[in-house]
Amino acid sequence: MPPVDPLLTSLSACWLVFATTAPTTYVVGATWLHRTRNGNEDPRPSQPGWGWGTGGGVRTLVFQALSLVTWLLGCAVAFPVVFSVQLDHADVTRELLAGAAAVGAVSAQLFQVSALLSFDAGAKPLRIWSGLQQGQVDVMWDVKKLPSRAAASYVVIAMGTLWVALGGALLYLGSEVLHDASSRLAYLVLAVACLTMAAFTTYGLAGHLRHAPALAAGSDDDSDSGRRARAPPSAWRFFQPFRGGAWFVATQALGWALFSAGLTLMLYLIAQGAAGVMEGARRYTWTAGAIMVTAQLVLASSLVFFQGPQRTMQLVRQISISLGEEARPRNLRQRLENVATIIILYIPMHVTSAAMAAYFFFLPPHIAVTLLIATLFVYYTVTSLGGAPEVSGRREWPAFQDWFGRQLEEVLPAWLGSLEVVREGASQPLDPEKRYVFGFAAHGLYPLGAGYLPVLPSFRRLLPGIRPVTLTASVVFVLPVLRDILAWLGLRVVTRRSFLRALRERGSVLLVPGGQAELVHTHRIFTAREYCFVRVAQQAQASLVPLLVLGEIDSLRNLISAPAMLQWTYKRLGFPVPYLIVGRWGLTPFPQPTGLRFIIGEPIPPVELGPGEEPTQEQVDTVHAAFYDAMQALWHKHAPSFPGYDDVKFVLVDK
Repeated sequence: MPPVDPLLTSLSACWLVFATTAPTTYVVGATWLHRTRNGNEDPRPSQPGWGWGTGGGVRTLVFQALSLVTWLLGCAVAFPVVFSVQLDHADVTRELLAGAAAVGAVSAQLFQVSALLSFDAGAKPLRIWSGLQQGQVDVMWDVKKLPSRAAASYVVIAMGTLWVALGGALLYLGSEVLHDASSRLAYLVLAVACLTMAAFTTYGLAGHLRHAPALAAGSDDDSDSGRRARAPPSAWRFFQPFRGGAWFVATQALGWALFSAGLTLMLYLIAQGAAGVMEGARRYTWTAGAIMVTAQLVLASSLVFFQGPQRTMQLVRQISISLGEEARPRNLRQRLENVATIIILYIPMHVTSAAMAAYFFFLPPHIAVTLLIATLFVYYTVTSLGGAPEVSGRREWPAFQDWFGRQLEEVLPAWLGSLEVVREGASQPLDPEKRYVFGFAAHGLYPLGAGYLPVLPSFRRLLPGIRPVTLTASVVFVLPVLRDILAWLGLRVVTRRSFLRALRERGSVLLVPGGQAELVHTHRIFTAREYCFVRVAQQAQASLVPLLVLGEIDSLRNLISAPAMLQWTYKRLGFPVPYLIVGRWGLTPFPQPTGLRFIIGEPIPPVELGPGEEPTQEQVDTVHAAFYDAMQALWHKHAPSFPGYDDVKFVLVDK
């Protein structure tokens, strides 16, 4: 007598059980869902609802069709296993067919239950079904034995969890138990199908059942017949981006991100299996399973937080505005552009870090390191062709600057609360033939305004013909993606060489004199006095223009507040550590709605020098004092009227 294969026995038993329960569930539905005509006016008794599969709306019909198809497929592939039909490569083929049959039977049962729970008593009969009923379009369904929608949603979540368990079992069998390559691959594909069905059923059907609106008065369950009319349209949608409340949006984002990561890892396992190198990828099996289970739990939990579109929270409102939902006319392209603007402005470093981490997540460490180094080598070589763009500005992209500036003036007021560019005095326009050095204060944690202010249309309207080049720290040109964005905006590294070159080529520059010394003291002192830029400006015979920004230093904060450590690391490493920028909603990199105002002061002319003459220290001190006096004057005039700044003191310290 041949030995009994416990795997085949278990899978065959699973098929037999669920292949029986699926049609049984349909019969139960027929006995629960009685049909009557004309309500209480028809004296004839109600009849079992054998046709309930086509009488409960589109969802019920779709689930019924899926149940029938998977049940038939399961029975078809189970036949040679159960009845011991002779097969080529019998052991391998039987393992494969037994797994497919079990999955088909379980899926048929779960689809059948989903069809019953999603039954809509008030749905209009389908055209073909109403014809078969020969005019009996007044049929009503007795649904008093069905669970409430809230209870049904929990049943669906439980079924989704069962699907996850089935997918996890298949994943384990495909990676740890089976040895044949084709069986492994088939089991992994079936696992992906089960885990995908779990996520979509939990979110789509359970969400619909839980958040379907209450029936209108007078159409609720009847005490005698238990019949109910069709509910009004649900506020729940399968695709409802940025709606439902802050917690719902956040948990949905986390759940679908986890699902996407798990699915990607599963597809990687399938690709490795197809290539015949499954052994090297088996260590990711448990990771993929754990991610998928977590995704299921998070998606199920998110349904509790749904509040409907009428309860849009601050998060939803801000993101909706950034997507362009509150301005008209709007189209998909404009919404995508607004989203791209926020990504470019606030999370390029996060995108880069995630891309680099992906190498180590999906590849063995030694391969990840080698591939990452090769990728960065090619990247830096290509982006540096023709000379250093951070000095020459050769990669400046005027079309991108125009587009980005327009987008910022549209999106930033929604995120920050307000956006203003003001010119103090403005007795006459600045002469484009002269040279100007704009001194931007304060630096803050992340002085984004210094980078994008010159491309704002409002800035260009106030200062026609003036296109300053923003100078920034060299470290930001090291980071991929951010390096490209800065180059397109025309930013250059803050060195004496690039300073003078930009003045010669463009006539004006914009820099943050306080630099990283102000970064260390953000929220404690306001600006640090710097002398070097004053001397260079005098040598180039450029006027100094004070430029004060209000609100930016409060829009972001350092997650870890350690002033002593920041000061120590800045002095010894040249950069403060720890440096973890967060803003709105606790841990996100998006800004707080603090408002934003740029104030452009009057130019301070340089001390006239003869050909080849260098400015004296006394002359530098005079212009230096005039510049910071002008900055203080701007502060005292504008800060009291800016929200939250009425009691903030302006403090100057020497670097």
